[in-house]
Amino acid sequence: MLTRPVSLGIATALAVIAGATFAGASVLQQRAARGAPPADALRPRLILDLLHRRDWLAGSGAGAAGFGFQAVALYLGPITLVQPLIITELLFALPVSARLAGRRLSPREWLGASLVVGGLAGFLITAAPSQSTRPLDTGRWLLVMAAVVPIVGAALLLAPHRPGLTRTSMLAVGTGVTFGVMATLTKAAGTLFAERGVVAVTNWQPWALAVVACTGVLLSQSAFQAGPLAVSLPLIDVLIPLSASVIAVTAFHERIGHTDVDIPVELFAGAAVIAGIALLDTSPLVRRAQRSDAGAMQ
Repeated sequence: MLTRPVSLGIATALAVIAGATFAGASVLQQRAARGAPPADALRPRLILDLLHRRDWLAGSGAGAAGFGFQAVALYLGPITLVQPLIITELLFALPVSARLAGRRLSPREWLGASLVVGGLAGFLITAAPSQSTRPLDTGRWLLVMAAVVPIVGAALLLAPHRPGLTRTSMLAVGTGVTFGVMATLTKAAGTLFAERGVVAVTNWQPWALAVVACTGVLLSQSAFQAGPLAVSLPLIDVLIPLSASVIAVTAFHERIGHTDVDIPVELFAGAAVIAGIALLDTSPLVRRAQRSDAGAMQ
């Protein structure tokens, strides 16, 4: 049996590895998705088209590996520790994506990415997350789903009718929230399988995980198809740990710091994340990429 410090150390390392792996997956999948017909957005036909593209298949393989690292990290550590660490994906994905597009990240983009990552790191250090062994409350799960479904539903129904960056951002929001729920379901299903073996399939969590995962894949590929990675990825990477952490505290009874000193630091860290997203979403590099993408698709 691993001691708590060893478990947290392994979970931390695996979360960072998962972030790097997800970065490669995002870059490859976005390159493939941008070539798919716009009319296929948010339709299963989009995935069928992408299955014939080598970049997308390679990205899917990297994504599957990243999910494996993430699942083990979530089993060993609290959601509020693992999910924020996966934001390190940004540090790998944005420069690689820009280089493949023949562009360079300016100091503005580096500052934006640094604020996002630094803000989440500051929150993580201050919050000092810890797990709880209390059983899950099904009633709380229902409340979580009641809050999540309208957000994801809005992305599915409204995004196709919005232009440019607005469409990309809405799809990214839906993706981030969906994958946040997926992370918590991964932990719940993983714990059930560890405790009960194959009998765990008689519970609703593994089946809900499959449905949420499919929805998340369709949303994420539609977001990648709709616009530059520098628009979608920061939103996705911020909303995944944010939504997962909220669910972890409400459904999993995980604990984060909430003293008089912790709260102002956590608010400052959150403001840094928002500022970083604003810098990235309004950067000239992103605007030029969006214009060139739109011109290429006409």
